[in-house]
Parts: sequence; C-alpha cells; structure tokens
Amino acid sequence: GRRGPASGWVSAEDAAAAEDVRRAGLEVLRSVGRHSIVKMQAFQGSEVAAIVNVFIAWEQFPGHVLLASIRGQILSHFPNKRFSFQAEQIADIIFGFALWNTRPDPLTAAHLIDRAALGAEELSAARVAKTLWALGVLDLRPNEEVLRQLATGQLNRPPKPQTPAPPPKTAPSWAAHVLQKDKADAPPKRTKEEEMRIAMWRLSEATPRLITRLAEAVQRRASDLSPHHLSAILWTLASTGLSPSEELVDTFRARIVETAHGFSASNVADCLWALTRLSIPTGLDAAEALLNRGVETAESLDVTALIKIAWANARMREAKPRRADARSGRETEEEAGARAKQEARVRVARRRLREAVSKRAFALKEQFSPDEALLFLSDTPPPQAPSGGSGGGGSTL
Repeated sequence: GRRGPASGWVSAEDAAAAEDVRRAGLEVLRSVGRHSIVKMQAFQGSEVAAIVNVFIAWEQFPGHVLLASIRGQILSHFPNKRFSFQAEQIADIIFGFALWNTRPDPLTAAHLIDRAALGAEELSAARVAKTLWALGVLDLRPNEEVLRQLATGQLNRPPKPQTPAPPPKTAPSWAAHVLQKDKADAPPKRTKEEEMRIAMWRLSEATPRLITRLAEAVQRRASDLSPHHLSAILWTLASTGLSPSEELVDTFRARIVETAHGFSASNVADCLWALTRLSIPTGLDAAEALLNRGVETAESLDVTALIKIAWANARMREAKPRRADARSGRETEEEAGARAKQEARVRVARRRLREAVSKRAFALKEQFSPDEALLFLSDTPPPQAPSGGSGGGGSTL
C-alpha cells in the first residue's frame, strides 16, 4: 500500500482509483482548455481569470495556444472603456505567468501592470504577496540596454500627428478642412516597432509604480501577512533592487517577531538573505527571532537555502540605531543594559546557526555541485534563487 496524506496506509486499489480520477480530471482540464480557445473572445475578465486559476490549482501548463488566446483577449479589452478585468483577476493572471515561467510580451505586461496598479488597494494580503513575488520572478522591468536607450533618447515615443491650423471660414476651404480634420482625428495605425516603444516606456514607468502601491497595501494589511507572504515580499524587493521605506521595514520587523514560530527553513533563508542584500538592519528583536527559528529548522534546509543563510548570517546587520532618552538625548542605563543582554543573545544565536548550517551542509555534501560548494565556502553573494532577477541598488519605495 501507499501512505496517504491524512488517512495512514491506503490500499493499492485505492491508490489506483485515485490515479484514475486524476487522469480523468486532467483529460477534462485539457478539454476545457481546447474549448476555451474557441470561446475566448466571448469571455469576460472573471472567466479568463477562472481558467487561469483552474490550471494553477492543477499545477498544469495551459499550453502556448491558450496563453496566446488569453493575451489576445487582454489586449482586446484594454482599449474598451468598459474594461471587465478587476485588479484581483489581473493579479491572478500575473501570478499564473510567473508559475508557468512564461514572461508576457512587453505590451501585454504593460497593460496588466497598469491595471493592477490602479486597483492595488483592493487586493488582499495574499494577492499582494503573490503579485510582488510574480513581478520578481518575471523581472518585467526593461533590461539595461532598453533603459539606456530610453535615457539617451534613442528609444522615444512616436510623435503625435500634428493637426494643421484651420484656414479662413470660406465655404469650400472650411469644408475641405473639416474632412481633413476628421481623417487626422482617426487614430493612426502604429507599426510593431512603435507599439514596442510605447510598451517599453509604459513598463519603465508602471512597474515601479505598481510595486510602490503594493508596498503601501502591505502596510495596511500587515496583520494578515503570513511567514510565506513576508519572505516572498522581502525576496521580491531584494531581487528587484527596490529599497523599502523605513516605515515598511518597521512593519516587516514587527511582523517577523509576531510570526517567527511559523517560519519554514526556506522562509528564514529568504528573509535573512533579503534583509542583508538590501543592507537593512534586521533589528535585534527580529534578528533574534529569525536566528533562533533558523536553528530550529536547520534540518530542513536544502542546498540553495544553506548557501543563502550562510552568506546572510556572515554579513547581516542586526542592530538598529540606539533609542535615546527624550529629555537627555542619550540612551538610558536601563535600556543600555537590556540592549547589551539582547546583543549577547543574538551573538549566541548566530554562532548556533553557523554550527547548525555547517552540520546540515556536511549531511548534504553529496548534493552540492562544484559551483554551489564554492559559493558556500567563499565570500561571493549567492544567486537570487528561487528564480533570479537582477539585484543591486535601486530607487526607494
């Protein structure tokens, strides 16, 4: 028999029946996908998002033809003033693209990001975290070469058509001008190159705006953030190079302390790596909570998490600026004593985490590739796993 997730041992017959049900479900899913391609033009935003969510729930790639149909429906809806996609539906679609590791073309991405930015305040904490993570995975910002061309004027918006000045109101000439004006007012047909220029411009402007609004939504929904949400948001900020504001960092610190008992090993690694990558003081309370939880979950660390947590533990800045007495401007003796004790506990926790990481790395030594072994043993910063993206300094939220 096979061991089931909740009911203990199950018979081979039950396991075979479950597999048959799963195969039948996948066949239904494929049939739904084929019919969705045919009917896509009649779908509203909620129906497109429902199709995306079904494939997400089944952990299946919908196929390039269905994705192309979804893209076409998105593009057909955006010029329409009665746009039927809501912000949460756009967030689900962006998340789907990230799960399927399929980066949308710049024009579709610009449309999606514009709409998500408009409705960021409507999103729940879970959707905020998923959208931020998806933006980090997909890395929808224009690459450095495009940004350079934008900055130097080599890649500009196409000029708007100039309407000639109206002639005197004599009957024949005025009628001719009205006809000419009607033709000029018709939207000019853009080339693919012009569409790409506009999409790149919109991406360069819209992506930071969306991340900023999502970060503001994080502050308003801080009490709803789970450990998984926190680690996903911090990883995204670090991988996209956007430094959070001090208010947002304080929100992260407080929530880490409140939820540290629920952090998994990968959550701890992502949080420590992100805070260190952003050169943000972790704060003594948050540092102590993360380090102790890292020791408790060290047996669950995989190779990537080991590299990240070892690198962060060696470089993290745990101390925040000292609090000063409101009257004297200096730290009180009682505060100094409490801080010194906490700093000692943090030093002990860092040492214990180093030992736990070394022990776990020795147990997994056969799983390290040569490059991973060098990263673990050297001072080179680790790659931005799980999905990549360019780090470094950036603008401030």
